[in-house]
Amino acid sequence: MIIFMNLKTFIRFTFLFSFILFFLAACDKEERKEYYNSGPLKSITTYRDSVKDGKYISYYEDGKVWKKGQYKNDEKDGAWNTYRENGKIAEEVNYKSGQVDGEWKTWYEKGKLRSVKYYKENLEDGSWKEWFENGQQKTEVKYEAGVCDACFCKYKADYDKVCFEKEWYENGQLKEWRYKTENEEKCVVKIWYMNGQLKEVLDYKDGKIFTYKCWYVNGNLQEEIVSSKGFDDGKWRTCVEEYGSRKLLAESFSEEGFFKEWFENWKWKNIENIKKGWKNGATSIRNAIRKEWYDDGKLRRERYYKDGRDSLWKSWHENGRLQSECSYKLGKQDGKCQEWHENGKIRSVQYYKEGLEEGSWKEWFENGKLKNIESYKDGWKNGVWREWLENGRLQSECSYKLGKKTGKCREWYENGKIRSVKYYKDDFEDGFWEEWFENGKLKNIESYKEGNKNGVWKTWYENGQLKVEENYKAGLLDGVRKEWYENGKIWIKEYYKEGKLDGVYKEWYDNGRLSEKQEFKKGLFTGLWRSWYKNGIVATEINYNNCQEDCIEKRWLENGEFFREYHIPSSNVFSK
Repeated sequence: MIIFMNLKTFIRFTFLFSFILFFLAACDKEERKEYYNSGPLKSITTYRDSVKDGKYISYYEDGKVWKKGQYKNDEKDGAWNTYRENGKIAEEVNYKSGQVDGEWKTWYEKGKLRSVKYYKENLEDGSWKEWFENGQQKTEVKYEAGVCDACFCKYKADYDKVCFEKEWYENGQLKEWRYKTENEEKCVVKIWYMNGQLKEVLDYKDGKIFTYKCWYVNGNLQEEIVSSKGFDDGKWRTCVEEYGSRKLLAESFSEEGFFKEWFENWKWKNIENIKKGWKNGATSIRNAIRKEWYDDGKLRRERYYKDGRDSLWKSWHENGRLQSECSYKLGKQDGKCQEWHENGKIRSVQYYKEGLEEGSWKEWFENGKLKNIESYKDGWKNGVWREWLENGRLQSECSYKLGKKTGKCREWYENGKIRSVKYYKDDFEDGFWEEWFENGKLKNIESYKEGNKNGVWKTWYENGQLKVEENYKAGLLDGVRKEWYENGKIWIKEYYKEGKLDGVYKEWYDNGRLSEKQEFKKGLFTGLWRSWYKNGIVATEINYNNCQEDCIEKRWLENGEFFREYHIPSSNVFSK
């Protein structure tokens, strides 16, 4: 009986002691609450000894739960859930000591499962799956310790990698399948159209593609590339769904192999046999000819290669007429390069020397009239450049010396009247510039010295009335500056010194009444500032000489009645 009583007493004591410990621990925790500016509760975070430890919950402004989870020693721990404003779950992530560990699920807005991912100590691990909103599976891939086999990864854009073994269309049709060959030496990629027709098949190893095929949506072969050495994958792949596409493959070849490409109607687009080429997938081919055709079978382009470098390029319009012919030497443009319009008339004649522009260049309109003449020396613009309008009138004329504008530059309107006369010295604006309206009246005059604005500048309205008059010194406004309305009445009068406002600033309405009067000293506000309504009644007044901590601005209504005073902190007063 004594033993029984002792045991009973011990159990009671143990229970009481545990309750006390739990109570003390609970008392050691505090809940900190955060509120929206509008008043509702925003979040509750549990702390212990100033460290996040315990439950966390946040709310939308309407009071619905947004996020909830647990902290342990200031780190996320256990399941964390995120909910949408409609109350449905959006995401569930499991953490362990602050790292993602275990299952990570996401849901669509209507509650359908979107994805299931697995992590182990913050690294991708296990099977990942993704579904469309209709429940059809979208992708599937496996990770191990954060690594996905390179066969199952591709780049959609810079730093945008997506990994999967299988990808489906929303209708359930397999879209892409990536797998390894039986001996695991190469990766194979198969891609389908949405109708189930095979679109692309390629195999590669270490980033090099060895075979590539592409089909049109109707099943006809569009492209085929085979290489024993492999070539670089990249933007050259132009497999398209459109019938009769005219897209051309860019050149990206390895050392040996052949290249074929067809149009949808099975006519040749181009064909090449490559015996020897540059290593490492260079874009040149030794002693070869590359031909390309339009989809109607007419020749589009011919490129000749000699010793692995460009030699001669020719191209034709769709109507069969020659479009261009350019010569190369050691891979660089050298000699004459000509272009023709579709009607057969010459379009341009250009000259190169070792890849640099050289000599006189000419270009013509389709009607046969001269469009422009350019002159080069060792790749630099050099000599007189002229440009004509299609009506045969001269449009512009300018001189260059070793790439720099020098001397007089002129422009004309379509009616033949002068538009502007400008002067340059070593590519810098220099001297007196003039510009006219199309009616022949002066538009503006400008003055420069070694690239800097210098002297008097004037601008006129098209009716001949002076619009702006100002003076510059070494690129900075200096002296009085005036602006006028188109009716000839003064609009603004201000003074500058070394580019900064200095003195009295006045502004008028177009009826001649004063609008504003301000004072500046070396760009800073000073003195009494006033503004007036158009009827002559004072609108505002502020005396910057009386500013201490605040500047006081007084305001009146348009009927002359005093409105109120504003206190403007002196620190907010800036130069104009």
